[in-house]
Amino acid sequence: MKRLNRSDAHEGLTNLLLRTLVSLQSIYIKKYFYMKKLLLMAAILISGLSAEAQLKAVRYTDGAQALKGEVTANAGKKLPGVLILPAWKGIDEEARTAALELQRQGYIAFIADIYGEGNIPVDNTAASAIAGKYKQDYAAYQHRISLALDQLKKEGALPEKIAVIGFCFGGSGSLEVARAGFPVAGVVSIHVVWPKPQIVLTEPSILKYW
Repeated sequence: MKRLNRSDAHEGLTNLLLRTLVSLQSIYIKKYFYMKKLLLMAAILISGLSAEAQLKAVRYTDGAQALKGEVTANAGKKLPGVLILPAWKGIDEEARTAALELQRQGYIAFIADIYGEGNIPVDNTAASAIAGKYKQDYAAYQHRISLALDQLKKEGALPEKIAVIGFCFGGSGSLEVARAGFPVAGVVSIHVVWPKPQIVLTEPSILKYW
């Protein structure tokens, strides 16, 4: 049997300790990222729940059609306003999260109800059908947006300091605001689906799109 000298024994112990530390480090890194993932998921869930809870439902109408938008808690304070046009499934967490962020920045945010109560799509097929209707009949889309802008003003937004933000289907709605020449400070289209017939902007400086 080969006897280890002190130097060999020391090297062997050092290597063992290093392997143990690397192994422990790997375990803790995995646990760290696992916990981070859990915390992130929890934050998303809490944010989603609190977003809806912090917004106030606002009922308004288009003739006989009942509409139900949502407004931030600072409504009535005479502040700049932002109208949010949601994506093709109607008011969702993306729109609500944007509204709360805008509130933190000092804006009254109002999320429009384009479809009306009883018409909210339950799946992609239904969403495609009803969104397609408004993309084709852009005058009807513009009318619903106009009603939402009026409601935003009723909630306290300063008329000369209003902008419009739209997501996807709502992004095409932002472009409809530009097409119609509504008196707003600016429009932002995020992940826009370009409407048809093609829009020819007379005031391109008010438009931002991504």
